[in-house]
Amino acid sequence: MRIVSRKLRKYKENPDHTTYYNKYGEIVPSVTTVLKIIAKESLIYWANSLGWKRLSVTKELDDSSTVGTCAHNFIEAYITGDDIGKIEIKRQIECLPEELKYQVLNSIESFILWWKDNKQDFEILECEKEMSCDDFGGTADLIAKYKKTNTVIIDFKTSKAFYFTMFLQLAAYAHMYKCKHGKYPDNVAILRMDKKRGTKAEILWLTDLPNGDLDFYYISYKRALDLYKNIHILEQDWKNVR
Repeated sequence: MRIVSRKLRKYKENPDHTTYYNKYGEIVPSVTTVLKIIAKESLIYWANSLGWKRLSVTKELDDSSTVGTCAHNFIEAYITGDDIGKIEIKRQIECLPEELKYQVLNSIESFILWWKDNKQDFEILECEKEMSCDDFGGTADLIAKYKKTNTVIIDFKTSKAFYFTMFLQLAAYAHMYKCKHGKYPDNVAILRMDKKRGTKAEILWLTDLPNGDLDFYYISYKRALDLYKNIHILEQDWKNVR
């Protein structure tokens, strides 16, 4: 999505992703779209290595997105007891190329191993919850009560490692939660699934980090959001410059 008017702060819809609207009915960018402006050194090296192998970065990113989406959809059906949904998603997974199918099934197995050991600690409140505020929107994978007292937001990832931008994303989700409920959730976490081997998923809580404070992470996200807005305004200024 991009700003097409500085005065009206209007956005152009990206048909490949969920479209989010604020309370005024205006389209706003997704949190993940905003965070794409942050250069990730590991991603640069990865893209360069693909170039040497004559592989398409776009295709690799599309494949990774397919794996994540299929795994997310199955997990939602699994933890909510949607048996019909699970059957349909399994049918879709069977239609994938072998390598992608392998990664999706590993991701699912990784989650199930973790969930069986930990489900007693969680009371599900919302799955795939779409949220928005005045400036951005996003979808929280899981909002739950943890050990009967704490409200938490958990995001599922099929990445190779944990990255700080994941917690910037969660800080933005926590802000949207606060806009609706008047306070932050008690904690947020990334659950990282192993799509290569299917070993038990790992969870990392924000409070486990040395600077694990939602206000600190949200301030950092807000700076990225301001830069995102300004960059797209400037792109309009320079669109027709030769």
